[in-house]
Amino acid sequence: MNNLLTGFVDVSVGSRNVSTHTNRATPPRPINESAMDLNSNAAVYPGQVVTVHILETHNQESSALKVATKWKHHLYSIHSATDVDAISDTVESVFEAVTQLGPTSVDLRGVASNSVNAEHLVAVLRATNASKDLIPGWKHALGEAPAALRRAGLDPEEVLVGLIV
Repeated sequence: MNNLLTGFVDVSVGSRNVSTHTNRATPPRPINESAMDLNSNAAVYPGQVVTVHILETHNQESSALKVATKWKHHLYSIHSATDVDAISDTVESVFEAVTQLGPTSVDLRGVASNSVNAEHLVAVLRATNASKDLIPGWKHALGEAPAALRRAGLDPEEVLVGLIV
């Protein structure tokens, strides 16, 4: 009868290290580490360090990075389109980032009036107004908006109605 193996196995998944408890009724056998995934039935020795590279984890990290930066595309392109589709894309991207990664993912601390598209900045400010106290740099970005709007030939008092008191 097979010996029962019980112990801990350290597994590296992307940038995370996970210790998992093993309770295997099969004897350990050599495994191909590059082909192993978390759902495999490959046995490992208790205490053995196994490095697991999972494409899915990489894809999830890559997807999170895309979500975290997509909203910046139009914002930091001064000459970006300002039609309804472009503004909608920015707003949808902001909502996606806040929903999936939290309000701190929309970091506005680096906003400068001379390096942003004024209309997209106002769209981001309006989209995040309800969470403005949780958005890093929101008040700073609001302070930069009037100069950006004037540079674009727009009246800040008219465009920022409801955002400024």
